[in-house]
Parts: sequence; C-alpha cells; structure tokens
Amino acid sequence: MMELREKYVNVFFTREELTSNEDGKKFYGDIKNCMDTAFKEGKEAGKKEGLKQGEIEGLKKGRIEGLKEGMKAGYIEGKKAKILEIIQNGVSNNMSVETLTQLTGLTEKEVLDIISTL
Repeated sequence: MMELREKYVNVFFTREELTSNEDGKKFYGDIKNCMDTAFKEGKEAGKKEGLKQGEIEGLKKGRIEGLKEGMKAGYIEGKKAKILEIIQNGVSNNMSVETLTQLTGLTEKEVLDIISTL
C-alpha cells in the first residue's frame, strides 16, 4: 500500500516538498490518512461483496444438490411402491414366488418377506 500512496502523492509533489515545512508535512499526513482510509474501506467493501457472492453460489449449489437427492429418493420410493404393487397383484392372481422374483428382480427371500407383511 505504501508504494501506491507514494506513487499518487509523488505525481504532484516531491517528497522534499512535502516534508520541508509544516504545511507540507500536514498535507502529506492528510493525504496518507485519506489513502489509508480509502484502502481500508475498499478492502471491507470487497470482502462483503465476496461473502455475499459466495453465499449466493453456495445456496445455488445446495439447491441443486438437494433437488438431485430428492429426485433420487423419489425414484427409489416409486420403485419400491411399484414392486409392492406387482407382488400384491401377483399374490391375488395366485402367481408363484418364482414368477414374482422374475418380475421384480428380488430374491425369493425378499419376495416372501414382502408377502408376509401383506
């Protein structure tokens, strides 16, 4: 930051001009304080803007991930409901456990477990 301050102050005045008398020293001090304050305020504003942008991006990403998880859970629940429906219809139509395993892709034990809950 010192280099930046020196660069802009030295455009108009030499260091000797600013430090050779009391008015020059006061002016130099005022410019230094203004530059320091502006730098600090700019840094704080940039930090706030960065945090805000990060929060927006985080929320966006979270929504997308939540939607993916919800869709996956919905798909799984739908698949379970369909398997249950196939087994219920198969039992009411006197289908064999072997046929139900072929229709659902479940093992014989899994089909029998579901039948026992009906």
